[in-house]
Amino acid sequence: MRSSFWFLSLLFGCCMTSLVSFGCEPPEAPCKEGETRACYSLRQGCIKEGTNYRCFGPCQAGTQQCKGGKWSSFCALEKWPAVEICGNGIDDDCDGQTDEGCGLSDAGPDQTNPPDQTNPAKVKEVLLKNGTFRMGDIEGEGNDTSKPSHEVTISRSVWAHQYEVTQADFQALMGYNPANSQKTCGGSCPVESVTWHEALAYANALSQRHNYETCFDCTGQKKDVLCALKPEYGGQAHQNYFTCLGFRLPSEAEWEYAARGGKTTSRYGEVGAIAWYADNALLRPQSVGTKQPNGFGLYDTLGNVFEWTIDTASRVYTSSPVTDPVFFDKDAQSRVVRGGGWLTSAANIRATVRYFYASTSYEPDRGFRLVRTAQP
Repeated sequence: MRSSFWFLSLLFGCCMTSLVSFGCEPPEAPCKEGETRACYSLRQGCIKEGTNYRCFGPCQAGTQQCKGGKWSSFCALEKWPAVEICGNGIDDDCDGQTDEGCGLSDAGPDQTNPPDQTNPAKVKEVLLKNGTFRMGDIEGEGNDTSKPSHEVTISRSVWAHQYEVTQADFQALMGYNPANSQKTCGGSCPVESVTWHEALAYANALSQRHNYETCFDCTGQKKDVLCALKPEYGGQAHQNYFTCLGFRLPSEAEWEYAARGGKTTSRYGEVGAIAWYADNALLRPQSVGTKQPNGFGLYDTLGNVFEWTIDTASRVYTSSPVTDPVFFDKDAQSRVVRGGGWLTSAANIRATVRYFYASTSYEPDRGFRLVRTAQP
């Protein structure tokens, strides 16, 4: 089934490239003289949202006008609040600065802000205060793996990446781009086709770049890399994991706490407004941060790409309250991914849905975001 998606994606991507090489001008019926529409010039493709054509590209939003029964070939350019893409050397968000708030182009650790006083990593992060929430299927929509719902306390505040790790981020730090969509989507899109181990290797590399401790022991390169929690963070007392102050994958509970954005419902808005999924993603991932954020200011926690968590697929929910649950078995093969992706149906774009995949597996709809424990 997936092979047919890749054929359609390739065919569709070629068609879309021809449509937007010189602006957003899909073939259609003649327009009315003087009529205007929103247009967002794109490097990869363009989609129709209501009566508007929306594309994704830095500093390229504007208006098309109908002249002689046809839409003009170019958008009238205006600035718009795009996402700053780390490591590409472009002023993506049109604020006059290049790679601000990224840190990946720095020669070494940021020295202007001491750790945990503001945002020392210079990646776009959101501070999530510790708290208690209801985890699991509250609304009766899911299967047994997400039931029963139960009270979970997150006892430590964390800094969470505001966006999924992008292809530009990954390339800049790791020196390669594993994404299947690198030619059809590019640096502003989430990195995908990464294994759980590659995500941990990236977390270590980012920690080293900013002079933080590393949370994992890794050997090998690229798809051959294998990582495990350092003994001091992965022993019998699983909660030791949260004492590592470097970048890491979130626990499954931390992920759901972050993804809900303070909501008790399994979505934080109308699915088409908050997520890229099977019905609107045009058979590929889309640029990060182009849908509505949740109540915590995090983008794409639902849809675009699934996100790896640290947990192994061994936790069975009970109704009892728990604090800082995290489960990992060094011999287990499967890990938990959350959030749904661009191939996921609307019914499964929910904060409660759990999927389990081998840690060495990778798919073009699977990526990650990182967190780090905030010092008290």
